[in-house]
Amino acid sequence: MFAKAAKKQLVQVPDESEIHECEVLASAKQDLHASDDDTILEALTKVHKNLGHPSSSDLVRVLKHGGASDRAIELARALSCEFCKDQVRPHVPLPAKTSRYIRFNQCIGIDVKFLPGWKSGQKIKAVNIVDQASCFQVVDSIS
Repeated sequence: MFAKAAKKQLVQVPDESEIHECEVLASAKQDLHASDDDTILEALTKVHKNLGHPSSSDLVRVLKHGGASDRAIELARALSCEFCKDQVRPHVPLPAKTSRYIRFNQCIGIDVKFLPGWKSGQKIKAVNIVDQASCFQVVDSIS
């Protein structure tokens, strides 16, 4: 008996984002089918802002499913937004190290460090040697 009641209550509820997209497109549908490009661009800018600045591919997808004109879809592909340009994340940088050392003792780094001693204000001179291939490090005091 419980299973029959549960089957009767199943209703598919549309996602909130789908409802929002439909409302935004419905408010601008007449302008998206206008004959002049300026009206279409103004409507596209408004739709783009109201949808939360989606990417151009997402905007085109929403317009296609919303029944926009072919000219509006064509203009949406080339739409540029100053806010979106300002919010672009930085690209992953190319690797800065072009060559890698693979053999031990192929390249080493040497530096002199002044380490704190056990007495107040005492500095101990030490040499720091690092192998670049294996990252093996040796620190030794200099007398």
